[in-house]
Amino acid sequence: MKKILLAAALAVSFLLCACAAKAASGPASYVGNTYAGKSPWGENLSVTVQKYDAGNLEIAYEENYDADGKISCVISVPMKDGTTGEFVLKGTQKDENGDTEYDYSMRLELKDGAMAVTFLDGQKTTLSPEGGSGFHHAGALEEGQKTVTLTKK
Repeated sequence: MKKILLAAALAVSFLLCACAAKAASGPASYVGNTYAGKSPWGENLSVTVQKYDAGNLEIAYEENYDADGKISCVISVPMKDGTTGEFVLKGTQKDENGDTEYDYSMRLELKDGAMAVTFLDGQKTTLSPEGGSGFHHAGALEEGQKTVTLTKK
């Protein structure tokens, strides 16, 4: 009987350790960290994980799209299974260099201590006051170009 109780106690202890290890490597382990890399168009991109609560990851998204232009916003991403979430990044940025409108459908995946960001669909348009423009369209990217990996800074 003692052997059965000891075996059961060891099994429970093992399961608790496994659950604790999974929690330590899950979304909560990303909180407070910034992950950086380049967008599919070569622009600086960073995501700071601000908090993880009730299955939602709150991130600060920042993309520098030219010398002075920057998309900066805070988004709540509902996470499926604790590792993957989809969200929409939409807005308008106005500054002295022109107007930028962006509307992307995106997926974020937490994997092996890094973050993969996939531009599923959408576009960004920049109109300069001097008449020039810039345009990025996620749909025009090859499948392998849509996902970028951001690493911890």
